[in-house]
Amino acid sequence: MATGMQDLSKQMAATAQSSMEELMATFRAMAGVRSIKDAMEMQATLVRTTVEKAMAQTNQVAETSLKLAEHAIAPIAGRMTLAAESFGKVA
Repeated sequence: MATGMQDLSKQMAATAQSSMEELMATFRAMAGVRSIKDAMEMQATLVRTTVEKAMAQTNQVAETSLKLAEHAIAPIAGRMTLAAESFGKVA
């Protein structure tokens, strides 16, 4: 469980760093635009890609979290199954 949480944290930190780098690159590019129209297009593109990436990241974190929970619960579920089978044999 701890290793899984650590991996998930690393994944989220890497994504945050990548997003920050992209944001800074876009701001640098916006500083050199020649018109407001170009700036607005860059901003719209930034917003669109940011939302798309956030949705993808949310799905990825949800899947990873679900797999982590399943992995963490597997030993307990196995013991519960064994206990239920043992109880069924006694009764």
